[in-house]
Amino acid sequence: MLHQRLKVYVAMLLLWLTLPLCAMQNRVIELGSMAHASLSLTPYFDVLEDPAQTLTFADMQTPQVAERFKPVSSTQEALNMGFTRSAFWLRLQLHNGSAESVDHMLEIAYARASDVQLHQLQPDGSFASVVTGATRSFASRAHPNRFFVFPLRLAAQTSSTVFIRVHTIHANIVPARLWPMAQYHAYERNDYAAQMTYFGMAAAMLLFNLMLFVALRDPIYLMYVAVVLSMSLMMALQNGIWSEFLWPTAHRWSDYATSMGYALATLSIVGFMRMMLGTRQLVPRLDLLLRGMMLFLLLLLLGFLATSPFAVRVSAAFYGVVALVVVAVSAYSIYLRQRSARFFLAAFALLMVGAVLASLRGVGVLPSNVLTSNGLQIGSAFEMILLAFALADRYNQLRKEKTTLRAQNLRAEHQNLLAQAQVNQAQALAQAQQAHNETLQVQAELAQSQLVQSEKMASLGQLVASVTHEINTPIGAIKSSGASITDALQDVIMQLPPLLQRLDAATSHLLVELLQQANRPKLPISSREERAIIKTATAQLDAAGIDQARQKASLMVSFNVQAELEKYLPLLQHPDWEQIMEAARNLSIAMGSANNVNVAVERVAKIVLALKSFSHFNQSQEKIEAHLVEGIETVLTIYQGQTKVGITIERNYEDIAPIACLADELNQVWTNLIHNALQAMNHEGTLTIGIRKEGNEAVVSVGDSGCGIPEEIRNKIFDVFFTTKPAGVGSGLGLDIVKKIIEKHHGRIDLQSEVGVGTTFSVYLPYSAAA
Repeated sequence: MLHQRLKVYVAMLLLWLTLPLCAMQNRVIELGSMAHASLSLTPYFDVLEDPAQTLTFADMQTPQVAERFKPVSSTQEALNMGFTRSAFWLRLQLHNGSAESVDHMLEIAYARASDVQLHQLQPDGSFASVVTGATRSFASRAHPNRFFVFPLRLAAQTSSTVFIRVHTIHANIVPARLWPMAQYHAYERNDYAAQMTYFGMAAAMLLFNLMLFVALRDPIYLMYVAVVLSMSLMMALQNGIWSEFLWPTAHRWSDYATSMGYALATLSIVGFMRMMLGTRQLVPRLDLLLRGMMLFLLLLLLGFLATSPFAVRVSAAFYGVVALVVVAVSAYSIYLRQRSARFFLAAFALLMVGAVLASLRGVGVLPSNVLTSNGLQIGSAFEMILLAFALADRYNQLRKEKTTLRAQNLRAEHQNLLAQAQVNQAQALAQAQQAHNETLQVQAELAQSQLVQSEKMASLGQLVASVTHEINTPIGAIKSSGASITDALQDVIMQLPPLLQRLDAATSHLLVELLQQANRPKLPISSREERAIIKTATAQLDAAGIDQARQKASLMVSFNVQAELEKYLPLLQHPDWEQIMEAARNLSIAMGSANNVNVAVERVAKIVLALKSFSHFNQSQEKIEAHLVEGIETVLTIYQGQTKVGITIERNYEDIAPIACLADELNQVWTNLIHNALQAMNHEGTLTIGIRKEGNEAVVSVGDSGCGIPEEIRNKIFDVFFTTKPAGVGSGLGLDIVKKIIEKHHGRIDLQSEVGVGTTFSVYLPYSAAA
């Protein structure tokens, strides 16, 4: 015991002898004078390289090793030792000349560091040590953060020496800063808010394009989802989000997890480029090269799983080769007039700018700052946005081509019908006339089927824009509620533990009951009613002898417990009532925001399910038993973005038996009738939908309170190409298709209309004929 104490005193003596030299070089940090600003520690470090990774903390206390430390001459934001297998020991001198002890946070903002150790000299001669790193469990960290953060306390009028050991298989970068406690917590909240914004944007992109894939069945949207997912995974691994929230119990191979994220992101980007640019048909020889690179990336992934350092070194060079090939193929595709190549090259260039900034920072060419530290994350965000624009442009081009082709087909079919009619007039033989009529019937059925499908695709295209706008609202609610939950929980985490230690069991139980009551649904009341309730509650608290009765009454009303004020008087009379109320308010905000997230997610799921049901097409043309109300409600769900403001929907549904029908085609009927009704009312009025049974017929009525149909054109509205809408808005095919679909079901459609009052269409579908 005496021998160990003597070794500690010798180490302290050596540190004391080196302290004057450091002070002469202004390398001692005076903590008492930096209460309101953070400080970069790079200029204050003494550094010792350990190529063999054999030096221990006990070695640092020997005179031979202490003399090998060299002062850092760099003034950059981060200490950058580049790519090396060496471990590095950093020494830092601290002094507190003030009359009070000070608390600071030492942050190493590099989540990829494999091994990080901190040893601080204590006033009694001992050292407090923390051993953590990316390859260790998240629980080993002194402070829960995606970076490595160490609380430091220094007593008044004392000095201390801090030793830091850093080692990683990646670039050895030490962006170390010293923060006053209050400023650090504000910086930490802003940092996590920025990360939440990035991953929230990625989640919105992923969800929206996954919905488009479900609706349109185009695999390129699924490939875009893979790009966003792999990019998000890569950034979560690189920024420490993965270790904190998704995998807190890390293993040794976590050193290679970030490299796997890079490989997956590169693999998905190359696959997305091949699909978007159509390289297999456009540049088949270059496409073989791209497929070879994708195969090599898969082999690299196996190397990372086997924790091969060789795979890490090879991947760094191979990513550069992939980037050059991708740029060359994109540029050549632009030369060949491939429209989407311009968008893709612009998006990939932004990603490469961020990657180059991060790489130059890794090898020490560029300093560490906000741009170089987050360049790859910023570049990936812009890339995801531009690729989304590219998909939108691709969809618009395909829609234009389909519209042009459909118009050409309609004109050709119309000309064919006229030509066949002239041939019919010229033929004299009855047998030839009959055969020709049968041919015309077959062609008319084919044309009708194509028109129905084309009209459905046109309706689906119009609805996508409406559904996109509709989903933005719950996504915005999710984002806003997420931010509220984060802010509220940050405050509660700081307040609640010390508060609960000061509360007895009865008071704690009463606080829980208050939170349960505050989270129950509340009836909406006006501002006047709320003021009256607060006034009554204030009077009750005054009668009970409660000080600050007005403020406390307002809090009790916000928690919805004004009817039980006497029950919660112990909370209001408690010495720490302000902290109790603040903690209760923050927890209530978090629970309310969580409920908002659940409601928003259910709303998105309902819209996606309705759009998926609407986009289904029955290829077999076989009738099935279906409930008419389900098809109508599917259409109303898709149109809810156009009906929730200005439109009142009255549902008069009777419980009738299902009917054998072509449900997909009847959905097109309900879509056309409801769409026409909304346009007739100019999206303001009452939409009335009824379902009933009359005899052996199911009757569906769709009525509006719009302008009505003049009597002189009522007998024309079912004619093909007849429309009262402006050019470019209506095709004149909608009601004609509706009538033919109903006739196909052996039914009929009636019209009742009065100018200035409204219009009602009634569809009669017989049970026996349909079956």
